[in-house]
Amino acid sequence: MGGGHKTIDWLHIPKTGTSFLYSLLIYACDQQAMQMFFSNGTADGFMRSSHTIKNPKVNSCVKQWYHQPLDANADLGHKGHPVENVFTMIRNPVDRIASGFVHNLHDCSDPTFAPNTDRSKVAKLSCNALAGSDPVSIAVAEETVIKYSMCAKGCQARMILGGSGRWCGHRQVLEIQSTKHIEAISEQAQAKLGRFAFVGITGRWSESMCIFGKMFPRESGKPYPQELVNHNVRPVQGRTCEDRVADVLRANPVVAFDFLDEGIFAEAEERLEKALRQYPECKLSRRMHGMGFAMWV
Repeated sequence: MGGGHKTIDWLHIPKTGTSFLYSLLIYACDQQAMQMFFSNGTADGFMRSSHTIKNPKVNSCVKQWYHQPLDANADLGHKGHPVENVFTMIRNPVDRIASGFVHNLHDCSDPTFAPNTDRSKVAKLSCNALAGSDPVSIAVAEETVIKYSMCAKGCQARMILGGSGRWCGHRQVLEIQSTKHIEAISEQAQAKLGRFAFVGITGRWSESMCIFGKMFPRESGKPYPQELVNHNVRPVQGRTCEDRVADVLRANPVVAFDFLDEGIFAEAEERLEKALRQYPECKLSRRMHGMGFAMWV
């Protein structure tokens, strides 16, 4: 990695955009990263490879820990790295949970569902039911969505706060905690997020990547290749089902509202708006969302 670069400690929150790794690698290793992307075929194939996260060349550029939470110390990221070196993407909580549900109840590892549950089958059956007209099947599907949300919500805040037991996919126990305690946890997570090197928003991808390029220009001076930084490794499938799952979550706020992650998302949005005031040219990227060019899972 070239001199003068900030060490990258990537907090990879599930369902917020694996494609962010393209930008991180190009910033950290520039031409070496470009060579890695295409060394064995396509850049898409490189990102989809199960060996990517274990690739020593990748890890020499970007410190990544798959979906591991940060250290519980407010001053630290992963493995002793300062929190000021953490880079991450944040996603609207409802959209993140809906995406995870459609993608085979992603990252729900607690006993919410039986150990031998075929999660892809559960997701498919639920999606079919929500698209149908049978009230009994719809009710069962809605109950499944709520069960999954109890497992998946709070993921972003927990990973930021860090420590053991902060992995995504463990049932929330916020209902047995006082409001004051929950608010304190939320404030701690938001304060830690505020010290990160970079925070982007998945649903505003092109704006986030534009800001990233301004804050962290390439060592070569070349622009970031848009076909990579705005590329979706896992293109949306079942968008209609994702919308229906989101509708179920919004219709059941008492049990499904994600207090912790809504606070994190609000903090991320405030930070993005502040960056857009500094780099107003990045606002032009919003046209991509309006035209449907950027859909992220």
